[in-house]
Amino acid sequence: MKMIHISLPNHPEATLEGYILDCEITLGQSERRPAVLVCPGGGYRRVCNFIEGHPYAKKLNAMGYHAIVVFYRVNVLARYPAPQDDLARAVRVVHAHAEEWNLDMTGYSVWGSSAG
Repeated sequence: MKMIHISLPNHPEATLEGYILDCEITLGQSERRPAVLVCPGGGYRRVCNFIEGHPYAKKLNAMGYHAIVVFYRVNVLARYPAPQDDLARAVRVVHAHAEEWNLDMTGYSVWGSSAG
């Protein structure tokens, strides 16, 4: 498993942390897996990573998905549309790394809890 930590462009306070599964290579072809972006809740005051971020990501990994937690802007930095822009940037970053991480981007999903 590969751990990632990436700051989003133009807003280093917004980051991605994730778990990219090792993909088996069979007969010269690597197995692509779907990705899930997880946006934890927290009422735009904080990101409840310890409840809804990494635990969700680890469960998704166990089910065979790459999982990436989006730490979007919160508090005074969370004024509309900042968190939504962070998610859009996160999707672009994940798409840009799809080949490197063996992601199947035809069926990726975005999960959110509460404010996420």
